[in-house]
Amino acid sequence: MARGLMDRYDLFVFDWDGTLSSMKALLRAKEFLKFKVWIRALSLLGMKPAPPKRWPKGAKAANLLELREHELKNNFLSMWMDLFLLVNRTRLHNGAITTLKALSRNNKKVAIFTNAAGYRIMKEVRASRLDGYLDMVVSTRDIRAFKPDPSGLNTIIKELGVKKGRVLYLGDMVDDVLSARYAGIDSCAIADGFDDYKTLEASSPTYLVKSIRELYSAL
Repeated sequence: MARGLMDRYDLFVFDWDGTLSSMKALLRAKEFLKFKVWIRALSLLGMKPAPPKRWPKGAKAANLLELREHELKNNFLSMWMDLFLLVNRTRLHNGAITTLKALSRNNKKVAIFTNAAGYRIMKEVRASRLDGYLDMVVSTRDIRAFKPDPSGLNTIIKELGVKKGRVLYLGDMVDDVLSARYAGIDSCAIADGFDDYKTLEASSPTYLVKSIRELYSAL
């Protein structure tokens, strides 16, 4: 991966779980999280994301069912992780703090766009002493628009006043790549979380790195 990301972007938006925050303990249950039983379970419980006012720009009619399935999955995953992580200590990926400090020193705007509940993220951000490096935090659970719906990304971009061509979204899942694509911005997939390198590569992100430390080297 070529260096010089700081020259190309003014706003760096990060996913939280699996991207900045290490999910090693949770990833042991990864195979369970792949089961599609949760789709039926969520339907029975009435825990569905609110229907979007409009589908993301660039989403074809044939993709709508798949996108709704992605939203349901992210609804389920975020609820499951919120419960699991309430009793587990937050651990950041190696290089996470160094990366945010470097961006801050260079006057770059930094935000978080995550599926996790806002109350949990703010608690973990403060515990990790990262709040001083962040300009904004948006939770899909709080706005009821789950990834890959790009509503949260669009809100961040508008509030921070950055042109879309100067924004990079960084995450560890295919849904993060899709969210960036539907928002019309570049993406950087980081293969140190939920989805593996080959899976992320197949989603065609703008950039692909193996870890936050590799990302730091590319700044």
